[in-house]
Amino acid sequence: MRLLVCGGRHFEDAEMVHHELTALHWRKPISVVVHGSIAGVGIIAEAWARRHGIAVVRYPPNWEFYGKKAEGLRSDFMLTDSRPDFVVAFPGGRHTADLVQRAINVGLAVLAIPPNTAGACPVAKHPPQRGQPTTASL
Repeated sequence: MRLLVCGGRHFEDAEMVHHELTALHWRKPISVVVHGSIAGVGIIAEAWARRHGIAVVRYPPNWEFYGKKAEGLRSDFMLTDSRPDFVVAFPGGRHTADLVQRAINVGLAVLAIPPNTAGACPVAKHPPQRGQPTTASL
């Protein structure tokens, strides 16, 4: 499974990220972890992927060229270019919520992990198939 991981740049609960990624990987093996190359969730997910021998693809926003639009444009490009099968969203702000909505709009299944609930979200045990969007509260 090609997994796109998103969440806040200030989110640092590595234990939660590792737990949820391990649960997803156990249910359906992850072949590629895609992230936006920003501190926080992306870096934690990349470290997890590398420890498990899983390929990583980064999509850093081009702040110099696009300015404030960079993150939204990067999100659109990341969704189309990386062709994810599934999106997992950890707690974040408006940019995370925007990426989740964009993913749902293109028909991707989304697992949104609420804060402080590692392992508590039933969707993590049974990820929906592509084209069956599901969200929990951000």
